Amino acid sequence: MSEVPALAIQNLSKTYSNGFSALKDVSLTVPQGGFFALLGPNGAGKSTMIGIISSLFKPTTGSVKIFGTDLLENPSVAKQYLGIVPQEFNFNMFEKVEDF
Repeated sequence: MSEVPALAIQNLSKTYSNGFSALKDVSLTVPQGGFFALLGPNGAGKSTMIGIISSLFKPTTGSVKIFGTDLLENPSVAKQYLGIVPQEFNFNMFEKVEDF
């Protein structure tokens, strides 16, 4: 029996309401324990794909499974497997730590 992939993306696309296609038919599988770097030029759809995986955006078509759990069907369970470190932190430096 084969191991369930850590991340399985199938035919993922995102077209915004203005008609702009930010992501077109992307498929990707990352095995458990695997390491993957998402590289590409500006406008390639990297941030859109991360936004979909982290459930900030909904895809137009396609599916995302995290350790076998479909992100659209069961987002609360799928997101338990995620850890995201943003490039920048935007917070009020006068805010108390416990308020974050």
